Amino acid sequence: MIRFVKRFKDVYQNEGFSTAVFKTVKNLKIRSKRKLTLNKRSYNNWANLKDAYKDKRVFLIGNGPSLNKTPLYLLQNEYTMCFNRFNMMYERLAWRPSFYMCVDALVAEDMAAEINEIVKEVDLAFFPDIHTEGLDFRIFIKDRNNVQWLFPEFKDFYLDLPKIALGGTVAYPALQVLIYLGFSEIYLIGVDMNYQIHTTVKNIKERDVTSIKDDDPNHFDPRYFGKDRKYHQPVKATQDNMMSSIEYAAKQISTRSHVKVYNAGINSNVNCFERVRFEDLFSFAKQEKFQLLSKSINQLWEYKSAEELFSVIPYITEKKDTSGKSYFVCNVEDGSSWIKELIFEFIPYGPYEDKMIFIARNNPLIKNQC
Repeated sequence: MIRFVKRFKDVYQNEGFSTAVFKTVKNLKIRSKRKLTLNKRSYNNWANLKDAYKDKRVFLIGNGPSLNKTPLYLLQNEYTMCFNRFNMMYERLAWRPSFYMCVDALVAEDMAAEINEIVKEVDLAFFPDIHTEGLDFRIFIKDRNNVQWLFPEFKDFYLDLPKIALGGTVAYPALQVLIYLGFSEIYLIGVDMNYQIHTTVKNIKERDVTSIKDDDPNHFDPRYFGKDRKYHQPVKATQDNMMSSIEYAAKQISTRSHVKVYNAGINSNVNCFERVRFEDLFSFAKQEKFQLLSKSINQLWEYKSAEELFSVIPYITEKKDTSGKSYFVCNVEDGSSWIKELIFEFIPYGPYEDKMIFIARNNPLIKNQC
């Protein structure tokens, strides 16, 4: 009740009396509906999930462009939490996420069919039951035994799930969930926070837009929020809200838990967590790394070592020279910048030893898992 009154005062001071009353009434309606339509299976299972992964480590994977420079194949046997359209990365990987989350009302409703397929391949999936905007996710997300319904509340940082705060970025509720699950170390990758305004869009309302081209500049694949996809334009106010939420989470975690959170991402603007180098988190021998990469390239693989592979596949230094190639190798900087144009014809793999491998989608050797 104290928190409820405090929230009313905050809204009243920042947005006025009428808005405070409107949001309070809306919240009361959501709480009433939740109570009447409670999913008892999910609710009762939260007690079983408390500290279920105690003292283990997990990788929280954002969807920023830096993933193209990150050797994700090294995560084959790790716990991972992924979000939204990370499934677009599946064609490059031999593993699937342990956990999945989507909390954005606009995005979730738009990609509901995809989500219902994604959920089938993960251990646990987390969604709001009723979003703070009033949208009932249970209408379009199928309830399954591995689905856990969250109860979005006023902005805060909750350790007593299923209550959760959303915070403007999916990483914020994800941190709350992972702490509840008992993980002692959380490593962020792909949480770049380096957004650009997407210009090839149609406005829906306010900051909500629909893309008109496959040229998303803010994620690892230009098709992520590509043609006909609905999402939120990352205007400055939105970016500021996301960053302040992450910084608030860092303070809450350091004072209210013993969990260690690290930023292992590349070119990330998130500075409130200690930085570590992603590849330093693993102790694989060179050949072991190559074998993990080989599993990601699910084809009639005939190369026994990286040396053999790189001696056969042509090395390209100019994007114009990729035309007509069935496969090629290039350096990471070139490859990561070429993906926005080449992803439609090639599948990129790696990086491995500062190199990326591109294999044409029409290559008869490729037998993708997805």
